[in-house]
Amino acid sequence: GDVGYYLSIAVTPQDYPVVSYYDESNKDLKLAMCTDAFCSGRVIRLVDTMGSVGYFTSLALIREVQPIISYFDHTTLSLKVALCDDFRNLCSSFTIRTIDATGSVGWYTSIALTPRQQPVISYYDHTSKSLKLALCDQECTTAKLVTIGEANVLYTTSLAISSDDKPVIAYQDPGTSKLMLVVCDDITCSNSTTVAVQGAHHVTKTVSLALASNTNYPIIAYQDGLAQALRMVVCGDPLCTSLTIRTMDASQGVGSYASLALTPSDDPVISYYDATNGNLKLVSGHL
Repeated sequence: GDVGYYLSIAVTPQDYPVVSYYDESNKDLKLAMCTDAFCSGRVIRLVDTMGSVGYFTSLALIREVQPIISYFDHTTLSLKVALCDDFRNLCSSFTIRTIDATGSVGWYTSIALTPRQQPVISYYDHTSKSLKLALCDQECTTAKLVTIGEANVLYTTSLAISSDDKPVIAYQDPGTSKLMLVVCDDITCSNSTTVAVQGAHHVTKTVSLALASNTNYPIIAYQDGLAQALRMVVCGDPLCTSLTIRTMDASQGVGSYASLALTPSDDPVISYYDATNGNLKLVSGHL
């Protein structure tokens, strides 16, 4: 079938990939559990099949082993999470919970875990035109919903949690094509600061955020839509008032759907799409 939309990947301590994704043919949310590092063996699980479900998936591993997925239910227009009940049995069952169902909510989800392994989800409320956070207990049986503020969001939110429990969110403002950064003052995000990252212009498609482990400073990958190039912002402070913008690939037509990860030594690795040649590409570097 037509599968592999809105995918998100995580890796277990044994280096086994786990991938959440949307099955367009059947309108279902699925999870691929690899049984080796190269995914030559795998188990495919149906996670949620009630209506058209599984848009904008984002995956995290609680305690590095238990998959939890945030996603948008296009039938009920709500934000949901799916928690693997039995990861030792390769997730043969899931608990599905609705986190927010007021209006059309749950667009562009991104999930991250606090140092205490509590899930936090950033998402867009299309009805109120607001950027929101859901602060879960460890299994999302309850969640506190926080409205950060009105925002113009398209394609993605990208969330990371600092080592001192502060959510940080990056997104693209389609009205201005600017790269936006939200830094919360604490885990509840009762107060936050939103800034436009200076010098990051013509931002298109997805953006991807990570935090340097030794400083908690943001690092953001994005496509410069005017130059059709892949760029990376390396911030010199939490609010990115000082920064360096690096061109990671200047070939024509590259950089959309960028996804950034950092190695244990904080070296960036970015996967992205080359629209000119129809290829998936990967680039790595050093900070």
